[in-house]
Amino acid sequence: MDTEASQPQHPRFGPDGQPIESSHLASSYLVNTITTIDYSGWSSLLLDPIGAFYESRSPGNDPAPSIAADTPVLLNAAGQGMSEYGLILLDTNHDGMLTGTELSTLRAWVDANENGVAETGEVKTTADAGISEIRAINYLYYITGNALAAPAAVTAPAKSSDALTISNVNYVQSVPASNYRSLRDTDNVYIHWIDSTHYYRYDFTGYVKIHPTYRTYMIGTDGNDAFDADSYAGYLYLNVSVLVNFLGGNGDDRVGGSTRGDNVWGGIGNDVLFGYAGNDKLYGEEGTDELRGHDGNDYLDGGTGNDTLFGYVGNDVLNGGDGNDTLLGFTPSNDPKQTLSSGETDNDYLYGGTGSDVLSGGLGDDYLDGGSEDDLVIGGAGNDIAFGGTGNDELGGNEGNDRLAGEAGNDRMFGQVGDDTLWGGDGDDVLVGFTAANEAKQTLSAGETDVDTLYGGNGNDDLFGDFGDDYLDGGAGADLLLGDDGNDTLFGGDDDDELQGGAGNDRMLGEAGNDNMFGQVGNDVMRGGDGDDVMLGFTGINEAKQTLSYGETDDDTMYGGAGNDLMLGGLGNDVLYGGDGDDILVGFTGYNEVKQTLYYWESDNNWLYGGAGNDILLGGLGDDYLDGGAGADTMEGGKGDDIYVVNSVNDTILEFAGEGYDMVVSSANYLLNAGVEELRLLEGYDIHGTGNSLNNWIIGNSSDNILDGVTGADLMVGAAGDDTYYVDNAGDVTEELAGEGTDTVQTTIDTVLAANVENMILLDFAKPEKGLVDGEPALVYGYPKANELDYMQGDAVPDYWGTCALTSIANLLTQANQPTTETDVVERAIAHGWAVTDPDLPPYVRGGSNYIGQQALLDSYGIRNALIEGYNEQGIANLVRSGRGVIIAVNAGVLWGEPGYVDSGAVNHVVTVTGVVYGETSGEILGFYIADSGRHKVSDMTRFVDVALFREAANVPSAYAIYTKEAIKLWDEDIDGTGNELDNHLVGNRGDNVLLGLAGNDVLEGGAGTDDLNGGAGTDTAVFSGNLADYAIGFTTSGGVTIADTVSGRDGLDTLTDIEFLQFSDGTMPIPVNSAPIAHNDLAATDEETPLVLSAASLLANDTDVDAGDSKALVSVSGTSARGAAVRI
Repeated sequence: MDTEASQPQHPRFGPDGQPIESSHLASSYLVNTITTIDYSGWSSLLLDPIGAFYESRSPGNDPAPSIAADTPVLLNAAGQGMSEYGLILLDTNHDGMLTGTELSTLRAWVDANENGVAETGEVKTTADAGISEIRAINYLYYITGNALAAPAAVTAPAKSSDALTISNVNYVQSVPASNYRSLRDTDNVYIHWIDSTHYYRYDFTGYVKIHPTYRTYMIGTDGNDAFDADSYAGYLYLNVSVLVNFLGGNGDDRVGGSTRGDNVWGGIGNDVLFGYAGNDKLYGEEGTDELRGHDGNDYLDGGTGNDTLFGYVGNDVLNGGDGNDTLLGFTPSNDPKQTLSSGETDNDYLYGGTGSDVLSGGLGDDYLDGGSEDDLVIGGAGNDIAFGGTGNDELGGNEGNDRLAGEAGNDRMFGQVGDDTLWGGDGDDVLVGFTAANEAKQTLSAGETDVDTLYGGNGNDDLFGDFGDDYLDGGAGADLLLGDDGNDTLFGGDDDDELQGGAGNDRMLGEAGNDNMFGQVGNDVMRGGDGDDVMLGFTGINEAKQTLSYGETDDDTMYGGAGNDLMLGGLGNDVLYGGDGDDILVGFTGYNEVKQTLYYWESDNNWLYGGAGNDILLGGLGDDYLDGGAGADTMEGGKGDDIYVVNSVNDTILEFAGEGYDMVVSSANYLLNAGVEELRLLEGYDIHGTGNSLNNWIIGNSSDNILDGVTGADLMVGAAGDDTYYVDNAGDVTEELAGEGTDTVQTTIDTVLAANVENMILLDFAKPEKGLVDGEPALVYGYPKANELDYMQGDAVPDYWGTCALTSIANLLTQANQPTTETDVVERAIAHGWAVTDPDLPPYVRGGSNYIGQQALLDSYGIRNALIEGYNEQGIANLVRSGRGVIIAVNAGVLWGEPGYVDSGAVNHVVTVTGVVYGETSGEILGFYIADSGRHKVSDMTRFVDVALFREAANVPSAYAIYTKEAIKLWDEDIDGTGNELDNHLVGNRGDNVLLGLAGNDVLEGGAGTDDLNGGAGTDTAVFSGNLADYAIGFTTSGGVTIADTVSGRDGLDTLTDIEFLQFSDGTMPIPVNSAPIAHNDLAATDEETPLVLSAASLLANDTDVDAGDSKALVSVSGTSARGAAVRI
């Protein structure tokens, strides 16, 4: 925005006190300054509008379909990408192209659905792909693309079922009643009969007793007892060998069994129970008990209370019961026994029951179930199965290949050493494939592996793969997945997830939701899936690692999938597929990242594919390949030699000077933006190509192309078809092979036709260029692409951003062949007070100006100018057509479709009007071309604005325009054209031209002006627009013919040499023969010593067949005679 906010409403007096002259242009204003010619008799070659070709499509009329099917990549028979040298070797006949059998070993990958996967039917023979010929000049195009980065198909990772492959096994037994009270309170006297009359009597009242009736029972007291089967081993006649049931009873007891299969009840109190050898059953019952199974396959049940259970050796079942229990499948850590002896096993089943329990399987392949509440479950050595149960549990697999299921609750799970499988289940879980960060073990020892599978399940889970090639599936919920070391596979699942590959070559799929994905180090494959995803091939800006170490690689492949995705390749040679949606693809790092350069061992050559939608592709450093795909895309390759694939006139490319050699491959009519060197037209499309101010290569296809290099010394190659070349630089080169159609050069300079080009047209400013507006043929006047203009205001002088009018003035100076910089114009405006400089105002206001200052600034550069007050559409169009420079004030918000910039609705912005477009059939104004600096968009340098939007933006309060009084955009139209050995058709312009046909049977049309037409060798024809009767034919002394048009404003006076035929609108005739004149004697008399003066008219009056070129001479005088006699001359 730069029209000064305090701009007066068109004051009538300027700063010098003099009235300001304003011009109210009527619709006919300046029509007479536009040279008009009656073209009724001219050939179609002269009447055809010239190149360059302009096309504009509104977004609603621009389907911009994908051209992936027409951009194949060549592979060898093994499916590997070809090199340019490899194609050269296939050219066995060295004719500069591949045809016939030379193509037989090649395959073409046609990635029709742009998913980066070589699917069934996409890899074809060249014949099936419609390729019958590949010219050497196109080798580079066919070997560039994803095949270089992915010679084999990159398939999507297969997702395994997240269903549990383990199931709950319940070996918990009901606790049998001990009948302690009854057994304790009855039969306290134990009698052993020795014979019929003698016995031993033991009274166990108050003591631990062996029940007299049920002698397998040993029963404690209501106090704190300590006993086992050997407690009465020394007593006669007490048979302890049959004891297998031990009841602690009330009190805090220490009760052991025997070496047999015992049942031990702790009873009430805090008891310690020992199973000893044998397959024992220990029941802690009430209280805080400790149960030790020892040898054998024991069953331990803690009962109520916070119990501790040790299974020891053997395949034990431990049930914590109620309370916060601790269950160890093997021995406690302070026990001497810490290993299994030969033949021993320790495959235990541990059940925490209710309460917050601690379960540790110890040695062997254990089954652990935490039960309800918050449990700690550790598998220990062996291949364990662990369930957290309900509650917020912590599960550790420890050594071995474990399977852990968190189930309900917010669980923390650690697979630790071994190839583990973890299921988070419901709740917000943390799943770690290896060890926790605070554990001593942080590395794998020799022979250890850690290939884990982690399923988050429902909830917002955190999954960490750590070492090994891990599989991580977040499941439902917003999950965090970190693969870490190894080649990991990550699935985000539902909702908005974050996936980090870590080191290694990882495969990631975000699936549903808006996911954030970080490939980090390694060659990763990332797929966003549904949702608006953010994908980074390397690390985030908040991570410590921002560079690759020597030997590391980071060549990633990314697939955005559905949604509007942001993809940043980061370091390495990356391949990015945007998929559906309006995506942003960045080959390197973001502009706000610290990492902006590469070390010598790093590379960043990327392949970016936008897919469907209006995408933004940013290549960054390196040699990048950018294909926007379907839709109108914005692409910036950055530094390096970049290749762009374009399928829409609305595709925009941004390149800056010095950023490498860049190429565009287009299926649409395309005008190169600044900084791009080469344009190639895709085969199979009837399209045209236009260059820029650089020395461009413009390569056509087999259709009838219009090729325009614009300024610069350009190479234009037409190939087959009837091509039209636009030449405006002595260094322009047109290249055609024999038999490649009938081709035409249109030129603004002296030009000699190159070999195999047939026709030439000399141009003048009045002649329009071809165009299309939403498919309607159009005529473009003003040559809007003739100059590369400034489209970035506010970047010249610090804190002066509001310089759109000053930038537009710099553009006018460029059009007037007085190129300067925005800096020079801004500094001059500041120095003279013609721009806002108040330091208290924001930067976007400083640099603003009103039309008084703008006119004064133009005057200071010697550009005479005038003002149009208000909006005059036809007047602006006439000015542009006449070659004047025009700047116009508009409302930026309306022009850009951005309500935030509408302000009061009056003018607040200035643009340069560079062209006007008329309907070819209707003759009505369809719109204008402008150069707009306000948005810093390269597409605004030559932007078409339809007449409705132009009118809406410019016909606002305080409207005005400034135009140059002189036609600053015209070129010298007195130019010459020379043919070649072919039968040429040479056409002049409204200037004074010299046309030289050379060899061949040529046709020469001089057009308006005084022209010199020389046919050279061959049978040549000069063409004139009128009837024969409208012309006067004469001859020159050198044997030439002159043709004078007696009708004003048409052909002028032409001189013909070596012309055999004359063609008029009413017929063709041989060139007339100049017969010798027939002279007759003339009589004249004079007095003595009086000069004899004879006029040419009187002298030649009696002669015949006298032409303007014939010379007159005094042949003889008859002699002297008497005074008064006649003298014969």
